[in-house]
Amino acid sequence: MNVVETEDLLKRFWEIEDNSSVKCWSLEEKNCKSYFNKTMYREENSRYVVSLPFKENYSLGESYPRALTRLEQTKKRLARDPKLKENYAAVMKEYFNLNHAEKVPEEEVNASNMYCMPHYGVIRE
Repeated sequence: MNVVETEDLLKRFWEIEDNSSVKCWSLEEKNCKSYFNKTMYREENSRYVVSLPFKENYSLGESYPRALTRLEQTKKRLARDPKLKENYAAVMKEYFNLNHAEKVPEEEVNASNMYCMPHYGVIRE
């Protein structure tokens, strides 16, 4: 890369990064930024936490059937591999102990604003 190309790249970079031009924020963007500032806090362990800015009447789609299918596939896979089942159970236990996961109360299953995240075991030999 020659000097002219490098200068052009740097010029384009700084034009993109330039915050001096005032952006016209939409009402939705302003509300989102305000929500972020109101809900963001720092925990004692230095971890930052912020609530997700859901829109009113939002829908995350039909995730339950897909997650249920993935769960059944995972159960079959774990039944065939006892070592994987043991490792998977240990990881899931850790998720619950660290509050990274929680059991969903039966009355909340299939709620319109619920999202079930399909997942599967990852093997690290």
